Amino acid sequence: MSVPTFPTAWERYRVVMLERGRRPTTITTNRAVLYDFCLDYLGNRRRRKRWDRPTDVDLRGFLSRPPRNGSRDRRMAANTRACYASIVCCFYRWCYEQRILPRNPLRGFVAPKAARPVARALDLADVERALVLAAERNDQRMTVMLWLMFGAGLRCMEVAGLQVQDLRLHADPAVLHVREGKGGKPRMVPLAPMVAAVLRRYLDGQPGTGPVVASKASGRPITAHTVSTRVSEHLRAAGVKDSGHALRHTFATELLKAGKGANLYAVSRALGHAHTDVTEHVYVSSYLGDLAGLAAALPDPRTGNGARPRAEPTGLAAMVPTHVRDQLAAAVQVLERHGPEVARAVETLGKATHRAWLATLGVERDEELADVDPRDPRFDHSDEEWAQLEEDLGIRKGWDLAYAFRDSVDE
Repeated sequence: MSVPTFPTAWERYRVVMLERGRRPTTITTNRAVLYDFCLDYLGNRRRRKRWDRPTDVDLRGFLSRPPRNGSRDRRMAANTRACYASIVCCFYRWCYEQRILPRNPLRGFVAPKAARPVARALDLADVERALVLAAERNDQRMTVMLWLMFGAGLRCMEVAGLQVQDLRLHADPAVLHVREGKGGKPRMVPLAPMVAAVLRRYLDGQPGTGPVVASKASGRPITAHTVSTRVSEHLRAAGVKDSGHALRHTFATELLKAGKGANLYAVSRALGHAHTDVTEHVYVSSYLGDLAGLAAALPDPRTGNGARPRAEPTGLAAMVPTHVRDQLAAAVQVLERHGPEVARAVETLGKATHRAWLATLGVERDEELADVDPRDPRFDHSDEEWAQLEEDLGIRKGWDLAYAFRDSVDE
C-alpha cells in the first residue's frame, strides 16, 4: 500500500473539514498542530521518522515539550496538551478509516486529561481600578472594551467583530447583537443602562456603520489578539494579575450572585453557551450558589438548642420553640425561591395536558370539538393507550408530583 506524503494527506483532510462546516480558525489550528507534529517533530534530525509511523512515545514526547510562547513553565498547559492530543489522534484515525494508512499507529494512545476549571472572576474593586485608570488616561477605546467584556460578557473575538449597526442603544432595554460568537452562534445580549450610556457617549458623532472598536491608526477593525493583548496589559498596569477574559467570568458571576443562582439559564444564553453546565462549572466556579446558603444555615451550638444568632422574638412568637421557628424560616425561604416556579409549572401542566388531549382528537381548540363526530374512533382509545400516552409524555409523573404537593399542603 502506497502512503502519500503528509501534505497530500493533510489537503484531503482539510477538504473534509471544510465540507463538515469546520470554522477557519479550527482548520488553521489543526494545520499548525499537525504540521508541527508530523513534519517538524517526527522528521527532525534526531528522530528522522516518517509521518505515517509515529508511536505513543512520540506523541507523549511531543506533548511534553515546553510551550513556544517564552513561558518558563516546563510543559504546555493541561488543556493545551489535551487539545493537541485530540487533534493528532483524530487525524490518524481518519487516515486509517479512509485507507490512507494500513493501520492506526496511535489507536492505543490514552489522551491526557484536561485541567479542571479554575475560578477567574475578579473582585469588583479590581474592575473599578481598571476603569479608573482608563479614565485617567482618557482612553475611551479601552473604556469601551472593558465595559463590553465586563458589562456584556463578550469574548475578545466578539469585541473585535462588533459593528455599530449591531447595537440597539435606544431600545427598551438596549441590546447588543453578537452576529457570530464561538462556534458561529449568534445571540442577543441585553445591556445594563450604565453600559448603554457608555456606548452612546462613545459613539456620539461617529458613523452609523463600521467597527465599534477600530484601529487608532487606520480606523479598520482590530483583531481578537489585539483586544486580548491590550486589555491584559491594561489590567496589569492597574495592578490586576489576570487576562481580559476574567472580565467575562466576572460578568457571569456577578449576575448569578444578583439572581441568587435562579437566573442560570438566562446568564448561559447571554454568554452564548450551548449548555448551562458550561456556565455553571467553567465560567462561574467562583459562585457557590446554594452551597453558600448551606454554610450560612449551619446552627451555632453555643446559642443553645442549636439556634442561629438572631434577634430575640417578642410577644406570642417568644412562646414558639426555636426548632419550630427554624423550620418555618426554612420553609419560607424555599417558597420564596421556588414557590412561583412550582405554581407556574402546575398551571402549565394542566394547560398542556388539555392541549395534548385535544391533539389526540385532531383539534387545537375546544371550539373545534363541536365539529368532531362523537363516533370518531379517536374518541374510543383504550385505557392502555391512554396510560402509554401519559407515560410517554410524562403526564402521569407530573400529576403525581402535583398531587403529592397538594396533599402535603392539605396536611
